Amino acid sequence: MRHVVCLAAFALACLPALGGVETGVNGHPLSQEGYLQAPLAAQLDLVKRLGARWYRTDWGSDAAASGAGRAEALVREAAKRGLQVLPVIFPPVDMAKDSEASIRQAARDYARALALRFKGRVSVWELHNELDSYAMIRKGEQNARGEVWQWGDADGQLAEHFEEGRYARARAVLLGLAEGIREGDPTARRLINSSGWLHFGFIKRLIADGVPFEILGWHWYSEMGDITSAAGVNALARITAFGKPIWINEYNRRGGNGGDKGEAEQAIVLAAMTRQFAALSATYPIRALMAYELLDEPYFGPDNPESHYGLVDLRKDAAGRWEPAEEHPAFGALRAEFASMRRNRGAAPSRPRIEVPLRRSSNAIPASPFATLASFEVHGEDEDAGVVASMRALGVKWVMMHNIHGSLPDPADRRLNNWLRLCKEAGIGVRCILASRDLELWRKAVRNYGDRIASWHFLNEPNAPTDNDHTKPAVAPEAYVTEARAVRDILRAERPGARLFGPETAMLQCMEEQPYPWLRLAFSAGLANAVDGLSIHPYRQAYSPSNIPENPSTFEGRPGAGYRTYEEQVAALRRMAPGKPVAVTEVGWSTAPLGPLNGSTRERISELTQAKFALRQQVQDFALGVEVATFFLLRERHDNAPFQPGHIENQFGIVHPDNRPKPAYTALQTLYAQLDGGCKRDTRTPVAFAAPGVQWRLFDDRSGRIPTRKLVYWQPIAAKDDCPVLRTSVTLAGVQVRGVPLSDAPRILRLHQIKGRWTGACVVDLMAHRVEWL
Repeated sequence: MRHVVCLAAFALACLPALGGVETGVNGHPLSQEGYLQAPLAAQLDLVKRLGARWYRTDWGSDAAASGAGRAEALVREAAKRGLQVLPVIFPPVDMAKDSEASIRQAARDYARALALRFKGRVSVWELHNELDSYAMIRKGEQNARGEVWQWGDADGQLAEHFEEGRYARARAVLLGLAEGIREGDPTARRLINSSGWLHFGFIKRLIADGVPFEILGWHWYSEMGDITSAAGVNALARITAFGKPIWINEYNRRGGNGGDKGEAEQAIVLAAMTRQFAALSATYPIRALMAYELLDEPYFGPDNPESHYGLVDLRKDAAGRWEPAEEHPAFGALRAEFASMRRNRGAAPSRPRIEVPLRRSSNAIPASPFATLASFEVHGEDEDAGVVASMRALGVKWVMMHNIHGSLPDPADRRLNNWLRLCKEAGIGVRCILASRDLELWRKAVRNYGDRIASWHFLNEPNAPTDNDHTKPAVAPEAYVTEARAVRDILRAERPGARLFGPETAMLQCMEEQPYPWLRLAFSAGLANAVDGLSIHPYRQAYSPSNIPENPSTFEGRPGAGYRTYEEQVAALRRMAPGKPVAVTEVGWSTAPLGPLNGSTRERISELTQAKFALRQQVQDFALGVEVATFFLLRERHDNAPFQPGHIENQFGIVHPDNRPKPAYTALQTLYAQLDGGCKRDTRTPVAFAAPGVQWRLFDDRSGRIPTRKLVYWQPIAAKDDCPVLRTSVTLAGVQVRGVPLSDAPRILRLHQIKGRWTGACVVDLMAHRVEWL
């Protein structure tokens, strides 16, 4: 179809299916002849009369780049009627001639300007339109494997169904638009669409290539058949697997009201499609329906189907200008279906307003163990304020500091004092890993900064092998304990309230005899009496998507002796030093394509997999009650500073060097908004999933005005970008909740205690940064 747009905003709480499905209609008030001549007020009044809430409209670069004139009037007048506009935006690029870099930059600049102009008034932006059709491979072209396509039209299911050059340009424009919207309005949602049918391969490639978006649009016309059995394929199940809310933002009878019986058939087909999609929303995440389109467009000619898709006829007035005329039967049929959906919404049980926050700044969180790690070597002093702002928006309560050795001897060090001030203002506590055996440096550091840094960590991974020989650790365990005692004596003398943590071990397999029992030897030498708390780096090797966060922390994938899970390892560690707090001060997953720790695998950990792993690790550490749960690292390193491009160390971060957030940043931000010090682990309340093998952790939160149970759950399988999203049921303390989405990504099922009953079930989708009421 031609360029069109839809809009729907997800507030902190969405409505239950069926009533939770947003309703809308397409139009072209900024681009097409008839719509340009028809008064905006008349169009919006028709949208309102239809019972729709959204007007999906295409915004070309000439019509809306400045945000002035008709685009501004459209948004303003829609708001007066309680309507929302979702622009489909088209940047000023030549897809045939411009380079990928120039396409991306132009799209980024254009989208940023729009998002800034309409911030707070437009909450969802649709990024271009039907680029899957543009990129589809044609006979004689090369596919992703370099093979020449020798057949006719592809069905779009596979990656090789798209020509490489056009796909690359489509990806460039979508990346630029996504980046620009995020920069102009970080709260806005981004929607990417498909022309429908079975074009799953296009979306799969975009996700694999890291193109960020929050909502998936899908177009469906009557000749495509039943969306659950199109050409024998359940298209709806396939797109559900992408883990995004689905907006069917173009649908109608093919050809609209054209043909001898077109008016009657359009009404019947459009009503039937609306009923089916609304019913399917109880099983699949369909969150919006937008019919195509509001007005006929007769100027395309009687034989052109584009002339006949309208719900309202368009005729010329006495002055020769187009104006809306009679409503087609489809208008009344669709209006009745939308009204039925509203009645279903109204039939939902009333409840007090339940706030489900999706982000909270560090200042707004009373207490939590969640932490990130920063280093003065990773970013410059001129970037410090921006880095702290990123941490504050993330919602961490702690930052672990590496490599500030040069600042510690000077009590007036400008950079460190400013950093500590910024962190305090942001509500973030600072801890320091001081990788030095220089006791005089320790004395100066604690004397100068121990009043603001209360927790200190001695050395970094002293058990790391020399020349890959674990029997030759960087620091012998007995020597580490002796030196740790000396460091703690300094803390006691200089700052009696300061605490010393250690030993910052690499992996937890060092508790075992093989490859070397560093921790056991350290405890035998008196480690438990030399430190105030235990600190660990429970990474997993081999570095691969198949080595999941639930696995024990091991060297190079070597099996341990007796530990089947990470949680068993932590329990064993605690038995070695009863009563000592445990801090996870480093653990993470790099998204580098290849690196020295890949070992036997060549599998890349994608940005989406990193996000899923981050969530799973942080949930487990939170449930284990660790004092600090640090995900390594906040910001990626720049290439060649000091590691070469592609090195694993460069891409552990959850924010790119240019401040673009990776999926892990948004996912963790959503998690930190939900779990804090007010959530207590509940191991007594019975929980039963209908699906087998579900991992879950239950927390009881009575810190707010409405008591809440928060059940975090996921499938503990090797993560993948296109993991299917299943629907299952769960019984929590006798309350059964159906239609719960389940995949390899953690979600939070919330129940709320209202008038003595547990009700108000909803799921917080941490990856998608949204709430789904069940």
